[in-house]
Amino acid sequence: MSLSPRMSDGDGRRYRYTFYDRSGNLAGPDRVYLQALSSPWDYAACTGLETPQFNDETLDRLSKSFSSALEAGYTPILSNEHWLVGFQDFVDREILLRWGVRARVVMYVRPPVDWLNSGWWQWGVWQNQSPQHWMSQNLYKVEWDQLFEHWSKVPGVSRVDLRLGTSDVVQDFAELLSVELPNSGGLNKSLGADILRLMQRNRELRPGPHNSAIDFTVSRWLEESGPPQPWVVSAEQVRAYLSHLRPGITQLLNLVQPEIAERIRSDARWWDPHAYDDRLSEGTVATPTIASADRAAVALAKALVRSDAEVRKLRVELMRSRIQSG
Repeated sequence: MSLSPRMSDGDGRRYRYTFYDRSGNLAGPDRVYLQALSSPWDYAACTGLETPQFNDETLDRLSKSFSSALEAGYTPILSNEHWLVGFQDFVDREILLRWGVRARVVMYVRPPVDWLNSGWWQWGVWQNQSPQHWMSQNLYKVEWDQLFEHWSKVPGVSRVDLRLGTSDVVQDFAELLSVELPNSGGLNKSLGADILRLMQRNRELRPGPHNSAIDFTVSRWLEESGPPQPWVVSAEQVRAYLSHLRPGITQLLNLVQPEIAERIRSDARWWDPHAYDDRLSEGTVATPTIASADRAAVALAKALVRSDAEVRKLRVELMRSRIQSG
């Protein structure tokens, strides 16, 4: 969406993917596009509203920006990965009411144990927390039924849609709005085991949970990621988490669209610990092998060659442009 921020459906409804800045302005399409191009993450998104610069004055200025957008005939689309669990801030500060908007909330979820495993690799491992400790502390983030109901009660929310993030999320969102978006090409892919273990052993590459630029940079250039992301959830943990979450998942079936409920009901990963019998826990730290080190080195060397070729191509195009312009 960052690279195609202008959207419209067959009935002429117009949308714009955007983000707000510290001054209380909504970014225009060109700014969104350039922000995405210049970002190692390949996209532009809103920052958190809990930061100091988002004081009452800034929030009030944003209400004027939303009014201008709606008067211009388009609906703004904003995103932030923390908002799903950050509903209380929207309640306490009455953010949507102050913006003067009625918001449709779209939340994307996955089978909870899959999310916990990926979440540890995204955050917990770089905080030096064991999988069991981190997952127990973050289990509330996969209580999707409660988050759905919390957002349904946020002042200013007109509707909440829960969608499944087990396929191409961008294309699914496009279908939800009946708009067309180019294929995302598999953005935000998880790194494979060899690269993750390499960064785990060399922490200067990934010093903390919020230093994720390297993940996206490496993933963008890798053609082969090797073995998939390591599985660190023990069979005992899988049983415990699914047992704890089962009542909420059952309740979730009553909250979502029938086709979404059926997909959840028919996916054993939401219910059955045996769905993970083939995923043996590899442990928090794995002993490196010559084979795994070689695979990582070869993949990174190939990525370097591809990126170097791309840089040289851009240099030629830039020089041609300069020559043609005199």
